[in-house]
Amino acid sequence: MTKLKKWSAATTTIVSSKKGPNAFDVATRAPNIEWIKNPSWTWTLITYLTNHPDFRQKIFSDCTAEERHAKQVGKESKTQQYAVLTEAIFSKESTQVDNFKANPQRYATSVETRLRR
Repeated sequence: MTKLKKWSAATTTIVSSKKGPNAFDVATRAPNIEWIKNPSWTWTLITYLTNHPDFRQKIFSDCTAEERHAKQVGKESKTQQYAVLTEAIFSKESTQVDNFKANPQRYATSVETRLRR
C-alpha cells in the first residue's frame, strides 16, 4: 500500500492501495482556514459577540444542571452556537464563502478552536 501526502495551501492527497502506473486516486483537500493571515475574521467574531451580549453569555456559560435555573443559558447546543458564529463570519467572506457552504462543520470547528486558544 502506497500513501503519499503533499501539503500546501490547497492540499492534494494521493492515496493508493494498488501498485502500478494507474494505481493513484487524487483527492483535493480544502485550503486551510488561516486565522492569522485574516485578522478581520477575528474582529468580526469579536464584533458579533460584543453586539449580542445574550448570545455571548450563552456560549461562554459553563453552568451545571443545578445552576441553569439561576442563570440564562442557551437552549441550543454549543455546536449550534458555533454554527451561528461561523455563519456571521464566513457567509459574507468572498474568499471563503464557497468552501464554507461546502463544509460548514469544518468552519464551525475552526471557530470553536479559535475561541479556545
